Amino acid sequence: MNKKLELAPVGFSDDGKFVQIKIRRQSHRRDAFGNNGKADFTWGNVVLLSMYHIEYLKYPGNSEIRFFVRGADLDKDSDFVSVPLETLPAILEAVVAYNKANSKTEAEVKKEALEKRAQELEQEAIELRKEIGKL
Repeated sequence: MNKKLELAPVGFSDDGKFVQIKIRRQSHRRDAFGNNGKADFTWGNVVLLSMYHIEYLKYPGNSEIRFFVRGADLDKDSDFVSVPLETLPAILEAVVAYNKANSKTEAEVKKEALEKRAQELEQEAIELRKEIGKL
């Protein structure tokens, strides 16, 4: 399953210390955003989360950056958020990592499906041999 997240710049603050960004494209939300039914993805000190709407949080004295992407609040999908310019590279790196971690080529998806089916057939063969042995 390919998951995709793309950010787009909207503008800069008057003092140039903040960049306004929006979500250009996001393929999955909430529990489908992360892996194994989780709504988050962590890369380095950045946590990407899909909860309610786009938002940026960084608490003083804590290096963790929480960047919330689209979530349950559909009416806020076109909103943008101001992010300190110095944290933008870390956020962009996390988005690139998210996209790489969640993308597979068509051949990879097909290969995984065939491998899974082969395992199922092997298990069926084992069970059939057991049944034959009982005869």
